[in-house]
Order: sequence, then structure tokens, then C-alpha cells
Amino acid sequence: MAAGLLIIAFWALSWTRAEHGLIGMYYDNLTWTDPPVFSAPDSSLNPYTFYQKARRPQEPNSLRWAGWMFIHSSADYRFSVKTEGVLSFQIDDVTVMKKEHNDRVQTGVTDIYLSEGLHRIELKYRPGTGTAHILELCWGAQKASMTPIPGHILFQEQPDARQLLLRKAASWTYWGMLLLGGIVFVVVSSGVLLHQTPVRDWLKQQY
Repeated sequence: MAAGLLIIAFWALSWTRAEHGLIGMYYDNLTWTDPPVFSAPDSSLNPYTFYQKARRPQEPNSLRWAGWMFIHSSADYRFSVKTEGVLSFQIDDVTVMKKEHNDRVQTGVTDIYLSEGLHRIELKYRPGTGTAHILELCWGAQKASMTPIPGHILFQEQPDARQLLLRKAASWTYWGMLLLGGIVFVVVSSGVLLHQTPVRDWLKQQY
């Protein structure tokens, strides 16, 4: 019973996390013009993942992600983008990284100071024609390893204090459930290993 409730709670939290992210927009042109033909919450910031959601052919198209990012601690942050396509990356309506050609794969790195709180973020991407579509956006404190931006700090709309608190509580609960599930698995597995003979005898009696 307890295991079933744990699974249900974990599934519910996973479903909630699926709505995290920015608003991803798919355009059937190369200029991000006119209303997008498809839009959905997306935290991957990855063209192939978003193509699967959009169920659209890959070419021609342009993609755009927009929304808000919550910074928990004021610090210098490093952003790294690897792409073959045309790219524009903005924070608080300021262009922090730009690539104007789609002739070859390039990696750009920039450092920017971000204060604690909400920041507007926008990422535009236009893939190269006939080439693999590559878009890898990572970040981290300057001395930390670079990782994808976590979905739980991304929002489609500007959140208020209550929404921030709920998101933080949901995130802590999710990781707590993962930890609890791991502990339960270890305890049950250890119990089975320590009592293999009684368990085997019990199963023989049942079947």
C-alpha cells in the first residue's frame, strides 16, 4: 500500500515537472515571424526534443524559447552555447551571445553577473539546412561544471511570490521522494538478500 502511494505521488510530481520550462515556439519559416504554428512548455532547449513535441518536419523552421529564469544567488554565471545554426541569446532584453552564420559548428562562452531574482530570457535558433541540428546551452558558476539549465528555475510567465514558493516546495518534494524511494529499494533489497531461504520457501508454498 505504502509503495503504491509512493509511486502515485512520484508520478504526480513528475507530471508537474513536465510543465516546467520556457514557452517553446515552432515557426514554419526562417525568421521567427507570424504566430508560431506550435507552442508548448519546454525545458530541454533542444531542437530534437522540441521537434518531437511539435511533430513537425525539421525544415524549414525556426525555433524560439522565451520566459523567465529565477536566480537563487547573486553571482557571476558562465553560459556556453554550441550550435551550427544562427542564434540569438538574450537575458533581460540584452544580447549576451549571438551567431549570425550557419556554415559550421561553433561554441561560444560568455560570463555575466546575475542578481538574485527573476530575469527575462529568450533563445532564438535557426538551424542550418541539410546539416545536423545542434543546440547545446549550458551554464554554471564560473568554477563549477557546466550543466543544462534546470527546468525548475524556468517559467513561461512571470511568477509571483506564491508561485515561486510552490515551485520550490514541489522541487524539494520531488527530490525527497527520489531519496525516499532509493532508501526503500535498498532496505527491501537488503531484506531479500538476508532472508533468501525463507523467501524462497514462502514462494514455493504459494505456487
